[in-house]
Amino acid sequence: MTVDDDPLQIWRPYLQQLPAHHDPSSVNLADLENHLLNGVPRVLTRRNEIHVRLTDVYDDHRATKLHRDLESLQGFFTTESAIPDGLNIRILSIYSSASILPLKITPLFMALLLERYAVHPSFIQVLLSFGRNVHISEAGNSLLCVDERENDACES
Repeated sequence: MTVDDDPLQIWRPYLQQLPAHHDPSSVNLADLENHLLNGVPRVLTRRNEIHVRLTDVYDDHRATKLHRDLESLQGFFTTESAIPDGLNIRILSIYSSASILPLKITPLFMALLLERYAVHPSFIQVLLSFGRNVHISEAGNSLLCVDERENDACES
């Protein structure tokens, strides 16, 4: 079975782990699946373009790495710890040359990122704000999504 046969396939691991990290009563899975299948692919690149900057902030230093190809980002997802020891903040910045253009990350890598960091489903609304003309209400922080966990291990 390929992604063309089952487009939800790449998003399924993220959807399956949601109840373990977020209150299931606050997530409309049917609506979320619709966004992942129909809205999100519109705002992500259809080419193998990658431009993702990873910035880690520790007590005594800051490290940053730019991933500009599939192999580099794949290596990050498969070999590096999701949350290294001593890490205070991890920032993943996904580039777009303009907010009305697609983000430079493929749907597969976005699905991996959402799953790996257990990103709150409300972030999908922020993601969907890309790829269309900006409205005044969207230009502020009204689409900000912050999710603080009980153990303070991660915010998204």
